Amino acid sequence: MIKQVKILFDPNQTQAQKGDFFENLIRDVFESQRYKIKQRVNFTGMEIDLIATHLDRNEQSYIECKAKEQLESNEIKTFAFNVSHHKAISGYFLSTTEYAHQVAGLIEEMKKDSRYSNLYFWGPDKIIELLESSQKIKPLVLCQVNS
Repeated sequence: MIKQVKILFDPNQTQAQKGDFFENLIRDVFESQRYKIKQRVNFTGMEIDLIATHLDRNEQSYIECKAKEQLESNEIKTFAFNVSHHKAISGYFLSTTEYAHQVAGLIEEMKKDSRYSNLYFWGPDKIIELLESSQKIKPLVLCQVNS
């Protein structure tokens, strides 16, 4: 079974508005962890969804937010390059759907390579945990259906 965080949008909303909603949720989560956030930062040839600077440690992290059904491995490669190129202390790639196929394979390879030890790939389970701990949502109670 594929796990997914589903965000239901008004059909009249633009793609930018839809992306902003998920980014704002994640922004609130990181702000509750004592990060100052800059949103949609553009550099030459790249855009970072969120740049988080910890208020106590002055460490900078890059956060990429993907609220879409299917990812491409190039998105992972671009994210890893952006974090490395700008020497961020860490990078967080958050996706509302589980990593699958080539994306999942690439992430597993990266997790085994010490060059990428500062990258974190969080899917639906972690997003739900973060939203619960920051009190954006109430804890989910799953019930079983007997057949």
